[in-house]
Amino acid sequence: MISVRFEPETSMDPIAPKDAALLQDLQKQLEIGKEGFSLYYHGNLEEGTKQIKQALHDSEIDIQSINNIRLHRQAENLLNKMNAAIRDYMKQPSDENLDALKSKLETYEQFLDQQ
Repeated sequence: MISVRFEPETSMDPIAPKDAALLQDLQKQLEIGKEGFSLYYHGNLEEGTKQIKQALHDSEIDIQSINNIRLHRQAENLLNKMNAAIRDYMKQPSDENLDALKSKLETYEQFLDQQ
């Protein structure tokens, strides 16, 4: 497993209240996306896809609103990687693609939890 280290916040780089609220929203969107993927995985492709797309769209909007450039870049990069892994799994469901998706999901969750 690849270890990922996120740059810790320093006293010179505090998280503004607005950015903190956006990060909380990203955590909520992540949970909605996970619920959507569960629906998709268990056969409800239409509803699952709808929830996943909405969660990704809302997350992209929230990330664009983050003022802290370091947080903005990290969140955007990690969300893009997770989005690519979701697409790969949907195009070709396999254990390998599912494992890759789980890895990207864990990394994104770790990032959100450390903020």
